[in-house]
Amino acid sequence: MRKLIALLPVVLAVSLIAGCSGDAEESPGSGGRTVVSEPTERPEPTESPDGRPTPADWLEKNVDQRPIPFDAERKRQMAEYSLSHYGKREWRLTDPKLIVIHFAVADTLDSIWSTFEGDSEHNGEPPNTCTHFAIDGTGKTIQMVDTSIRCRHVIGLNDVAIGIEHTGHSDADVLGDAEEMKASLRLVQALRCEYGLPVRAVIGHHETPDSPYFHADDPHADIGVHSDFNKESMDEYRARLRKSGPCSRRFASS
Repeated sequence: MRKLIALLPVVLAVSLIAGCSGDAEESPGSGGRTVVSEPTERPEPTESPDGRPTPADWLEKNVDQRPIPFDAERKRQMAEYSLSHYGKREWRLTDPKLIVIHFAVADTLDSIWSTFEGDSEHNGEPPNTCTHFAIDGTGKTIQMVDTSIRCRHVIGLNDVAIGIEHTGHSDADVLGDAEEMKASLRLVQALRCEYGLPVRAVIGHHETPDSPYFHADDPHADIGVHSDFNKESMDEYRARLRKSGPCSRRFASS
């Protein structure tokens, strides 16, 4: 007992040091949310206690890596964009709150990748648009940008949102494609479980102005609402996603 009591001051001191490490500040327009200046290092993927694959394991095995160029200059541009639109200079995506579903008005992954590859201006300013993932009608899934990096895919929410593109020209094209939907639901289930997000945090591009995280003071907020994945379509999508079950359910190996 004496040994335990003697250790308590040491434990408390270590806890206080750990709790004070890293600077944090509130970002303008963040609604009081605390934004950490430097991202915390994510632990390496590990198996669950009963040996089941984790969401990170599933993502590593089932998503092909096909990165677009995202060098220091593009990151600088993203940081400047974030300063202009969200009030804080930052290119990192440190705490995703949403997963945003898009369709690309394109038929192939090559077309989507090529659209995002070059670093051109969009709406009169850099960087170019991009999303983190894309899925085609065969169910093939690629990752173009690491989820620790902000992608410019959704006005007012790029600082909190992971983006997923789908081949197709309408909501119905995607919802009606069995293979594309199967791959999409598996990807989104893995991502939401990896980041601890509820099903309601999966939204369509059209729904973004209704999000509590939406920056209404974004200079581009009045450009117009995109048509892809309206509430009716996303109600169907989320209903199917709920059938994937809780995050404690075993992740399929393929």
